[in-house]
This record gives sequence, C-alpha cells and structure tokens, in this order.
Amino acid sequence: MKSILINPSIPEHYPGSDLYIPSGLLSISTILQKHEVEVRLIDLNTVCRDDHETLLDNEINNFKPDFIGVGCLFSVQFVEVVKLAEYIKNNHSIPIIIGGSHPTRHYNKILSNCVCFDWIVVGEGELTIAEFVEVFKSGKNDFHNIDGLAYRDKDGIHYNADRNLIVDLDDIPLPSYEVDELYDFRKRVNELISSIIKLRNDKRTSGYIYKKNIYAPR
Repeated sequence: MKSILINPSIPEHYPGSDLYIPSGLLSISTILQKHEVEVRLIDLNTVCRDDHETLLDNEINNFKPDFIGVGCLFSVQFVEVVKLAEYIKNNHSIPIIIGGSHPTRHYNKILSNCVCFDWIVVGEGELTIAEFVEVFKSGKNDFHNIDGLAYRDKDGIHYNADRNLIVDLDDIPLPSYEVDELYDFRKRVNELISSIIKLRNDKRTSGYIYKKNIYAPR
C-alpha cells in the first residue's frame, strides 16, 4: 500500500515560514511505514509556489497512492488545502484524510461543506492513523471503532469518541527526517536549532518570548 502526505505551503509573510518543519507529518510517515505503507512526502514550501498542480499530477501518476494525507497546522493554510484537495478529487479521485489543529477544531463544519475530504483526524494523530490504515487496508471501511476520527458516509457525518492523549511520549517513534530524498529536513532542523540558540542569546530580540512559547507546557 502507498500513501502521499502533503505539507501545504505557508504564506511567505507568515512568521517562521522559512524554518517550519512538518514534524507532525514526519511522525505520521514513520507510523505508516511501520504498518508497511510506502510513503511519499511532498513539502510544498520547498517547491515553486506557482506550479503545485503539475507537481501533484506527476507525483500521483508516478507513485500511484492508495490514499492521500494532508496536514493543516495553521488556519492560514486551509484555503490552499481545500484547493489542493478539490483538484486531487476532480482529477485523480483518490480518498483524502486531513489532520492538524485547524481540522481538529472545525471537523464538523469541514465535513459538512467540503466533500473533497473523506476523513478527519481529530487531535493527536499517531495512534488514530495506525488504526485507520489497518481498517483501510482490510477494505471493510468500518471506521466506527476508531477514536479520534471524523468521517462522512451515506448516513451522514460521524465522530467517534475523543482519543486520550498519549501519556508517555516515548511510545511515539522518532520521526525519520530522511523520508524523502527530495527534501533535506535535517538541514532545516539544524537551521531551526541555530535560530533558537541565536534568539536565546540575543537580549535585543524577543528571544525570551520565543523560548517561553517553545517550552510552554502542553
């Protein structure tokens, strides 16, 4: 089984867009690979912003994924996420699952108004996607026992029970930053760490606020 994961672009004016690393999708990618899913990750922040459709066509036609996952961490990304999903549905008819903080907050409204999405992961996605992919692989499409999953079927919109937060984060495998040869995430990790260190050591900047936000409790 194969899956393409898409990290939508962040507007260039958005703070930190040049350093943002899709750690959530990288974690999901690692989970999928452990469940014998071949993964292709497309980071639209690293390619020409005017030619996403051609890139998607080429990747989908060559890789032939069974389903596509899209991350949407920031609300500012959602307009583009919908456009991408509608394009994929209209031209390739591939099922799409979406996750992130924006879909988590608005899953009912999204499923009610956006037919391009088939499932929404609500909250933390690692355990939910692991259960989802096993049901998907079985071909039974019986998703009602998966906590943290919202979806639409012939009977309407369904949301299963909230999934408990993962207590021990050591239970989550470390994300592989080498999931795709197209994107050197290790370089961007080093750039991010370097930026944090500079901010923490420069009293003339808002480094203290930045550090406080990063280390805030869950």
